[in-house]
Amino acid sequence: MAADKNEGTLVNCFFCERFHITGEAEHPYGCSAMGFKSHRMPAVDVYNKTQMDCAHFVRKKISHPHDHHH
Repeated sequence: MAADKNEGTLVNCFFCERFHITGEAEHPYGCSAMGFKSHRMPAVDVYNKTQMDCAHFVRKKISHPHDHHH
């Protein structure tokens, strides 16, 4: 959550499972949960519209190459 209403969102879409790159020059970033594309991070648009952090954020499971067990 944002610490101060003037600071904006602290949600980072790059770490969300629902974030995707669209491949479109005008709207390169997308959110599958919210169903829209934007020229900014979707969480920024959500915060600007609602003054709340995105409620659909789901942290990606990140595996590290050295963590695999054989």
